[in-house]
Order: sequence, then C-alpha cells, then structure tokens
Amino acid sequence: MEFYNVFQNNISVQAIHQQLRIDNLDQYCASVNQIIRHHGNEGEMYCVWGQFNIQREILNKGIRISLLNCPNALTFSITREQHGLVIHCTINTEEADDDFIESIQVFLNDLQQGINQL
Repeated sequence: MEFYNVFQNNISVQAIHQQLRIDNLDQYCASVNQIIRHHGNEGEMYCVWGQFNIQREILNKGIRISLLNCPNALTFSITREQHGLVIHCTINTEEADDDFIESIQVFLNDLQQGINQL
C-alpha cells in the first residue's frame, strides 16, 4: 500500500538533507517517541508501532527512512517536488487493517507538522 501527504513548504532539498536526520527525528515527528541510538545514517527508534532499526538514505530530492526490521517493511520518503513537499510511505501489503492505516496517516500528519516547523 502507498500513502501520500503533499503540502506546501519552502524547505530546500539541502535543508531536508541537513535538518531531517536520525538523531533528531523525534523532534520532527510526535509519533516517534525516542531515538534509542544513532550513528550517522543508521539507528534505532521507538515509535507508535514499536522498536525498530532504521536507516536513512540521501535521495536526489530528499531522504528515505526505512524501518529495517518492520514486519510490514514500512519506509517513507520526504522529497521536494515542483508542486510542493511529498511524504510518501509504503508498506509491503496490498491490504491492512483500518487501525494500522489510521496509525500510518497519523504518523504522516505528525511528520508533516514537524517539517512545517523548519
């Protein structure tokens, strides 16, 4: 499944690269309760779904964060596009229960609110 939040924000690609890091992800997303450890582009976080190893990748237009040991292979990217910022999230199932879908939408909204603080 795929989920999108598209919104207006003037943050540059360079600012996305510099500001949205593993060590401060909990400052930009209320659904991330704690960053347990971090080292560069790898770390571990506790969030609304539990505790996960995470990896951050630099993309041409933004970043991607993957929850490496997530049973749903959840990953999300934040990219600068011509029409605004896009938060794109995927999971590895075609269908999910309503509670999980709702929690993903809350996560993305929390992330959008945090990015709007930049």
